Amino acid sequence: MEDEDIIKMLVAGFGAGAKGTVAGWLTSTFPQLKLTEDLAGALVGFLIWKFGEKVHPLVKTFGAGVLIGAIGQFTKSITEQFLKPPTTTTTTTTAPKTYVLASPALQAAYARYGKVVM
Repeated sequence: MEDEDIIKMLVAGFGAGAKGTVAGWLTSTFPQLKLTEDLAGALVGFLIWKFGEKVHPLVKTFGAGVLIGAIGQFTKSITEQFLKPPTTTTTTTTAPKTYVLASPALQAAYARYGKVVM
């Protein structure tokens, strides 16, 4: 693997991680569009991927990462709707509290009465 490939992977990963920030910027800058953050991320990612090479080749790679992050979010939300994990009820039991009887007076009271009221 060449250094250039590693740099491209890092930039794409950075784009995927920055999808939420970029989408949030678009939805807050243009609230009249009424886009969800997922759709805004896909839109911005596509536009950066399509036209980013005019700025720098790595900008196109960043846009691809944003687009990949948006597609991943779409896939996650769709998959969660159809493949809901089974709900299980778990019961938890609490162990009785144990105390360390540090002072000799508490140790003597425990030995004599069998319990210590705190």
